[in-house]
Amino acid sequence: MIRSKPSVGRNVGAMVAASCTSAITGVILMFWIPRLLSVDDFGYWRTFLLYSGYAGFLHLGLVDGALLHWSQSLEKPVGASLFQAAKALLLEHLVIGVLGLAFFLSPLAGRPHFCTILCGLFGYALTFNLVGLAQVRLQAYNRFATVAVGMAGPGVLFVCAVAALHIRPLTLGKLVLAYLVAWAFTAALLWTLAQRAEEAQKQKCAGGTSSHSGRAALALSVDHVRAGWPIMLASTGYGVMQSADRITVNLSRPIHDFAIYSLSQSTIYVPIAIIIAVSRVAFSHFAVVGEEGRAGAYRGTVRVLTLLWSLLLPYFFVVEWVVQYFLPKYTPGLPAGRILLLSVLFLSLISIVQANTYALAGRQRQFFAGSLGAVALAFATAWIGSRWLNSLAAVAWSQVLSAAIWWLGNEWAMRRERLFPTREILRVLVTFFLSTGGLYLAASWSKEVLMKISLYCLLLILPVTVLYWSLLRDGAVAFQSLFRRPVTQR
Repeated sequence: MIRSKPSVGRNVGAMVAASCTSAITGVILMFWIPRLLSVDDFGYWRTFLLYSGYAGFLHLGLVDGALLHWSQSLEKPVGASLFQAAKALLLEHLVIGVLGLAFFLSPLAGRPHFCTILCGLFGYALTFNLVGLAQVRLQAYNRFATVAVGMAGPGVLFVCAVAALHIRPLTLGKLVLAYLVAWAFTAALLWTLAQRAEEAQKQKCAGGTSSHSGRAALALSVDHVRAGWPIMLASTGYGVMQSADRITVNLSRPIHDFAIYSLSQSTIYVPIAIIIAVSRVAFSHFAVVGEEGRAGAYRGTVRVLTLLWSLLLPYFFVVEWVVQYFLPKYTPGLPAGRILLLSVLFLSLISIVQANTYALAGRQRQFFAGSLGAVALAFATAWIGSRWLNSLAAVAWSQVLSAAIWWLGNEWAMRRERLFPTREILRVLVTFFLSTGGLYLAASWSKEVLMKISLYCLLLILPVTVLYWSLLRDGAVAFQSLFRRPVTQR
């Protein structure tokens, strides 16, 4: 008997739990590692993390294509098996790794810690993509609880590794090695669970088989790449735009300045982790709505995300207090961190709502083309802020400006679908300006954390209630229904 599919709510709950765990470990590491390393070494550690964010590019779309093909049916094995797809993935990384040896002969090889960072990047890319391949196999079977383990596992293991290494002096090399071990252990665990799920699925499907010859498996892997590379490019474009400010600071300013700016960017780790978790589930369940209900789902999702962003902003006051008392060397980066938190609104709308809508409509290439314009604008404005204005705050504002223009550009490109009318765009913009003004006013009127949060809530409670009255009313009704006893008929 085939087990029924888990509900959307259960899947979202598993991913939210994983994102909360990741957020907790991320916050611990955000304030712990800077205390264990010098400012410059922390800058090199953040350099490794910055460029490791592009590890997904090295699978060339194979993982994204596998998700598309494997998600076509939950009742029978689809395409090549997990192990057969992994052979193509290993071949890709081997070829790219050989080509990457040329970097050791470049002038960059003379920079401090270059070899450690480059070797760490190659090792991380392999383990990261192996984890991703196992996750999409499990995601195709709607086993999001196991996918959640893959999301939270590396962070938890890395925290434990840092605690063990803290007994001795911590160096950049030890930190990178501990990071790789945490991901490798997670990859081994996920692969074991994914292969068990695959075998169980074969037994459920009468006559189902996913065995192929080597040539057929290679052909299927090529199909994965063909289907997935537009999605991969779109994701890469979004990732480059999101980190354009940090790349600019990393290349144009001393490592000390990059360390300070990078920590300020870490203050938005919690909302970014939630965005990643929600976007995973959104793609798998957005299509269920259908064409007729997609406009309503689109508007409702945007309203929820905008309201949550507005309610989340006071969280920065707590982060600000922690940095001032525990990491005073990084206090100059707090103004930039507060500005970067504003960009989360537009980045979440782009990654969760717009990117999934483009993918379901088969317009990934158009989304990627728009991302190229956003990337060019982000780098240009970030360079002006870094080199001409010589201000980290100006670099942060460039991120907000680029994200807002890209979001508006995507809405204009989708205007024919009539998913999001002009009044809804104005609602988002009005919420953005009111929340931004409330954040700065509350910060200027008081120095106490609780007083700042209270002032922000007092300033926003009336306009937010007016703007989102229908959403708040429906949410209250849904909440009350959870405590009502079902009426039984005799």
